[in-house]
Amino acid sequence: MREALNGRPPTERTRRDYQRVLNAYRSVYYGAPTSSKADPSAVAVAETLVEMGRRFELAREKLEPGALVVADNVLSHPDPLARYSASRQADPTLVSVTVPLDRGLELTVVLR
Repeated sequence: MREALNGRPPTERTRRDYQRVLNAYRSVYYGAPTSSKADPSAVAVAETLVEMGRRFELAREKLEPGALVVADNVLSHPDPLARYSASRQADPTLVSVTVPLDRGLELTVVLR
């Protein structure tokens, strides 16, 4: 699944491309949680979300004050995503909060 995404240059990848990959992996662990592929799929979702977080850093300079960025699954995948949430919450140019809704959302508003 990620092979198709990784086959494209990062500058040509869209949110929709990432979302397709995330949805495909999520369908594995939601559809068959006891499958031997469920855990690797959950890890792949976390890794893909981390990559999206790195892309946030690249896109950060293009965000206008008042922009809202939402990251999903920050509580269900704490190992890779705790750093994402902590770095947003420590940034004085952002207001960011973790919302314990479903698998966790990180809501980030750009101040300046």
